[in-house]
Amino acid sequence: MEKERQGLVFQNQKIATNCSTYVQLKAISPIQESPTNMNTSKEYLNCDALKILKTSRPVDKTTKTNKKLIIKALASKFDLRSFRSSLHQRTNQNSYTLKSLFPNDKLISKNSIHLKTKDWSYKIELIASVLINNNKKPDWVLWLYDEALQGNYRGYQTLVLIDPDSNKMIKASNYSRPIAKNINNKNTINTSQNKLNNQMLQYLQMQQKMMGIDMLNDASDQATDAVLGR
Repeated sequence: MEKERQGLVFQNQKIATNCSTYVQLKAISPIQESPTNMNTSKEYLNCDALKILKTSRPVDKTTKTNKKLIIKALASKFDLRSFRSSLHQRTNQNSYTLKSLFPNDKLISKNSIHLKTKDWSYKIELIASVLINNNKKPDWVLWLYDEALQGNYRGYQTLVLIDPDSNKMIKASNYSRPIAKNINNKNTINTSQNKLNNQMLQYLQMQQKMMGIDMLNDASDQATDAVLGR
């Protein structure tokens, strides 16, 4: 969490230079929305992932995660009005999901929904299915990449879907939730945490080549530290 990275400026004029300061500042101030700063924020997405890793529990082994079903639900049931993005202004009372806004576009891939035109790339990627709040229903963790291909606009967010139901409309929120508190046994917490650390580490390592950015090297290092308790 302490590894130095490019400075990220917040609206209160404070600057994050590692995951620890990023998490602290994000809790009290929005990120400054200059083109250079928003591009830098991409390097801090894994800080959100690491915080979630440390403050969530793994999904029970008996609960099977159906990625195909989740991705389909993100295309057709995910309310784009529930978070800030470049597509928010295009939504209306009848059309507010990617599928309803772009019915003729191929949106679904293995781990994400992705709208790409000659001018824009809009991608929502499933990062993890974990237990964030105090029940046993999986919560979904997403990364949003919202990028102008001709121009300076860049928008990156970590979004959390709490208790989503793939058969109903789904709304998102920025990640800012505390650790679930319905586990009292310390050994159980440590065992569950290590399982989740390993799960997230494996995922981040698999995504490294696909994403082509150095930040996942940092994420792997930090997740390893978490596993080993360093």
